[in-house]
Amino acid sequence: MQNNAVILYGPPGSGKGTQAYLLGKKRGLNNIDTGSILESIVHDPKNKNDAFIQEQRKRFDGGELCDPDWVLKIFLQEIKYFAKCGMGIILSGSLRTKEETFDKPHGEGVLDLLVNLYGKENLYFFHIAVSEKESITRNSKRKICSVCGASAMPGVTSCAVCRGKLRKRKLDVPRVIKHRYEIFKEETLPVIRTLEEKGYNMHTVNGALKPYQVFQAIDAWLS
Repeated sequence: MQNNAVILYGPPGSGKGTQAYLLGKKRGLNNIDTGSILESIVHDPKNKNDAFIQEQRKRFDGGELCDPDWVLKIFLQEIKYFAKCGMGIILSGSLRTKEETFDKPHGEGVLDLLVNLYGKENLYFFHIAVSEKESITRNSKRKICSVCGASAMPGVTSCAVCRGKLRKRKLDVPRVIKHRYEIFKEETLPVIRTLEEKGYNMHTVNGALKPYQVFQAIDAWLS
């Protein structure tokens, strides 16, 4: 799928990261993981004296969306890089707001850029739907690797990828997860509805299924 772009939507705990990993392995797609990239920037000790970055860190750790213009600058570069190399991509956790998706604060919107680089017919959007209760339950138990950033299955004591030490993110607590879920409903669901109205390839998947079942559903639509 070198000439395709897959965009995964879903609230916290929907399994976007897991599905992006599985799709990347099978389909040869490069995952542009918004959350992981932003977290690495805002928590980088080298940025501790940067007032703007520290403000974004407060927003990130509190479950708020980071500054959209800043996010766009980062991901426009990432998308252009992989497209220039002839590589397909997965966006997991980006295009969260109408401003980020449709506006053009830097001369081009992300959606327009994706259409220009990959073609509308080669863009696939998936909404992995889970309830608020499921979202809070899953992410409250979530741990990620402190070395490679991979998510860990419940009950394990070290990373299955690199055996690194696991850690819990500051934003994976019930109060913040609930807030993030509300933001998803207010900001991102309208984007999903607008994309559907504009005739993009949008598919809704039951995220409460087991991860391999969600993957099978997504993979079948891509075949």
